[in-house]
Amino acid sequence: MCKRLATLQDILATVMATIRQGCTFSTSSNTYTEAFVLSQIQSLLQRCEKHHHIFVFHKCESLRTSGRDHEFLAFLTKMIKFWWSVGFMVSVVFSTFKKFPLSGLNTGLVEVYMLTDPIDIKALLEHHAPGVDVTGYIKICQKFLCFPEAVVRLAEAYLVDYATQSSPEDLEKRVLVDEHFQSLIFDKRVDDVEGWLQKDDLELLMYFGSSVDSTFTEENLIEVLKTQMDVYRFDQWVQSLFKRLKDNYVFRAVYESGNRLAVHPLLVYYSKIAKTQGTLEIKDQSCNSFTVFVCHLLKNTEKNILLHGKK
Repeated sequence: MCKRLATLQDILATVMATIRQGCTFSTSSNTYTEAFVLSQIQSLLQRCEKHHHIFVFHKCESLRTSGRDHEFLAFLTKMIKFWWSVGFMVSVVFSTFKKFPLSGLNTGLVEVYMLTDPIDIKALLEHHAPGVDVTGYIKICQKFLCFPEAVVRLAEAYLVDYATQSSPEDLEKRVLVDEHFQSLIFDKRVDDVEGWLQKDDLELLMYFGSSVDSTFTEENLIEVLKTQMDVYRFDQWVQSLFKRLKDNYVFRAVYESGNRLAVHPLLVYYSKIAKTQGTLEIKDQSCNSFTVFVCHLLKNTEKNILLHGKK
């Protein structure tokens, strides 16, 4: 686990702690050279020379945030080249919610988006709620709980016990208002949000991510931002914003809803908590501009319907 590691020396110390103690959370005050760490790993791999070894570095985004990602990637490159040179079969995998600048031979990027595929959701629900017909609950997960841990929590909290099962319609309403259930899913992840996005981006998300049931198109978002942002070269700015939010996996496509998007549910939860605590504030205190936009849209639609009816 590399979640709290911000330097290459932290990584080297954690690798050594893992080798010596079988743990992944301890770091050492000692300093290690890359050559020394590689030699220690080599002595470990020699015990099983014919196996294919896979090294996993989990949650490495802090290295990207601290600007030490190039050092980290260079170290991984040295690891691979060193082990291949001595005949070991080795692969290295690392996970992150911030994109790293990857390049090179035999290097690949697998993007794991939010969990919205119905087949995957169904398999996960059936595994954690065996014997239950989960078909009707899949859409709840697609709309509100689009990552594995949340789907598992839903199955364990609401489906596995026949005595507490609800219809899909009733359960959808419960999920939206059950603060205890939401806190079980999101509370331990809230601290990650501020390292995930810039504060300005978080404040912007509050305009159109006020509910896990809120959906919008890019055109909707542009209309809202035009009323709020006085920035030079707006078109370039908004395209840069979209790219940044998509690169950070903030948006997800709403399943079977054309070009509509939704905000990651963790960010919606964070916005709700932040507004309650006053740590984030909407710049326009009069009202939510997205609501104004929707009201105008509905009024125009109603007007067109009335006009059409008179013809």
